[in-house]
Amino acid sequence: MERNFSVELLLNNLPGMVYRCKPDANWTMEYMSSWVKELTGYSADDLLGNTHRSYAELIKPEDRDHVAYAVQKSIDAGKPFQVTYRIIDLHGQLRWVWEQGQAVYDEHQKVVALEGFIADITKQKKSEIALERMATLDALTGLPNRAFLHGHLQTLLDGMQHNGPVTVMFIDLDQFKQVNDTMGHDAGDRLLGLVALRLQRVMRPDDMVARLGGDEFVITAACKRGAESASAIAQNILSSLRQPFVIEGREIFISASIGICMAPQDGKTKDALFKNADIAMYRAKEAGRNRCCFYRMEMSETANVRRALEDALHRALERNEFVLHYQPRVNLTTMQCTGMEALIRWNHPELGQIPPLQFIPIAEECGLIDAIGLWVLQEACSQTQRLINRLGIPLRVSVNISARQLTSVDLVKQVQQVLDETGLPGDLLELELTESMLIEDMAASAAILSALKVLGVKLAVDDFGTGYCGLAYLQRFPLDGLKLDRSFVTENAKDKQTLNVIKAFIDLAHALDLSVVAEGVETHEVQEILRNFCCDEGQGYLFAKPLPCHELEGMLASFSHITF
Repeated sequence: MERNFSVELLLNNLPGMVYRCKPDANWTMEYMSSWVKELTGYSADDLLGNTHRSYAELIKPEDRDHVAYAVQKSIDAGKPFQVTYRIIDLHGQLRWVWEQGQAVYDEHQKVVALEGFIADITKQKKSEIALERMATLDALTGLPNRAFLHGHLQTLLDGMQHNGPVTVMFIDLDQFKQVNDTMGHDAGDRLLGLVALRLQRVMRPDDMVARLGGDEFVITAACKRGAESASAIAQNILSSLRQPFVIEGREIFISASIGICMAPQDGKTKDALFKNADIAMYRAKEAGRNRCCFYRMEMSETANVRRALEDALHRALERNEFVLHYQPRVNLTTMQCTGMEALIRWNHPELGQIPPLQFIPIAEECGLIDAIGLWVLQEACSQTQRLINRLGIPLRVSVNISARQLTSVDLVKQVQQVLDETGLPGDLLELELTESMLIEDMAASAAILSALKVLGVKLAVDDFGTGYCGLAYLQRFPLDGLKLDRSFVTENAKDKQTLNVIKAFIDLAHALDLSVVAEGVETHEVQEILRNFCCDEGQGYLFAKPLPCHELEGMLASFSHITF
């Protein structure tokens, strides 16, 4: 084939291969510019006329039908073609190429050749793949992210008629935040990566595990046996998480709450399924965590109420909707009031008074408990100091501290600042903590409690006997007292075995130099039992219900010796 020398020089210096081939199945090459060596590793002599190999053989087998279809479709339409595909070069390396060409016709409009240009786009394609990976995969765990999940779920929903019902599961790790708080975010990230691996191992090949963010994962799966299949998947997940994870040489136990919804009965759209699985997941948490819960229609109403409370909770502080009530504590020997426990109440302008058991868990989950806890501490100390000034008597106020506050590096500084601002002596403030809070990270708890003791603050364990802590553990902490949970006092108070437990509890606490406060004292009979057992203080409706500060002041002022 004769070619002008200057044109040949130009073609050989283009960053790609110019070619002419027959329109046969092997694309038998009739001309290839010298860039063929750069592109394929083969020389033109190796490929021209299929001397050693045909160019078509270099095309990755999975792409050959795609290339043939694209070329033929363009020829049939009488238009140039463009196609992207992969080839395997002489050295076995995979390369992405972009080809543009057109058919050459004879005088009878018969296709006699194809002419075109093939460029190596491997670098660009790798960049595209990397960007696509970044856009569709979670960087931390390598799992599909929300964007990829949405597309996959829609494919499952479109195929329900043939593949059966589809399940969407929301998985939230229980108390994951404590890992971040006690071991740091790097350890938390490693834990998420290990959890992702376990979830992938228990999934069937066609199921998908995705990460939404934080400690939230999502499972999507086709379930031919409906709820039965979904339940089996959820139980496999829960079982897989029972074995400890080892991070930094330390065993970490983690569980999960799983919300399950099924399409089409629980929703036919992605948004409806995500929402309902999320609702079911929160119900699993409320039911005690470490379990799965199927969505039911009535859950939506409960979820709407919860969402409304969460929205209102964000404004409750600035709108001054919180108030404190105080329940007196009484010395069971002298029957004098020694102080009171501060109890928060929420007066919602439309819903009325909302119980703490209803809004405190929401405050903890949405990150408002720190601000609310600090407000309680400030208000309780301020009001107590005013009572002391007016009545001329020392009163100790007890304030509950949340788990989140105990792990805060600012707690000691905040307590010091509140005491300084209100003028309340440190020994007239008692902070109440739960057993489970103390043993979550005993070394850290002991350090924080020791720093608080330097301020003169009293420390007590609330609801003792309902958690995990034993009296032996208490020796590790600089505590002043224990509060005997009301369940011991109000339930089976006449039962001999229960009475023996109460007496043993009080005796052991005194042996550890700890005072004991019994909650839930409601009858004179129980009061006498506790007094005979040498219980130090009592608190309950026998003496007074929780009262607003002005009512407490009036009640205390009416007793000349403040006795009950």
